[in-house]
Amino acid sequence: MILHHFMQKIEKKQNFHRDNLPYILGCFWILAGIISFLLGNSIHFLGYVILGITGIGFGYYFRNSRKEFIEWDNKKITINDQVSGR
Repeated sequence: MILHHFMQKIEKKQNFHRDNLPYILGCFWILAGIISFLLGNSIHFLGYVILGITGIGFGYYFRNSRKEFIEWDNKKITINDQVSGR
């Protein structure tokens, strides 16, 4: 008989700003690029748009690293917080 042993976990709920900061900043840079394009400031708008899309992508890719939790079982304790990042 195989027993699956799952770790118990306590997770801290993130506030809105910490959880969504990469998306907010990415949208800000995309908006800055659109405004720069509409004002006719040469090719610089493309850098803003690329920076915004990259920021949103990194925010989505690393979305789980912003979570804070403690999980444990009989063999180990895992702590993930914003200070240590582990």
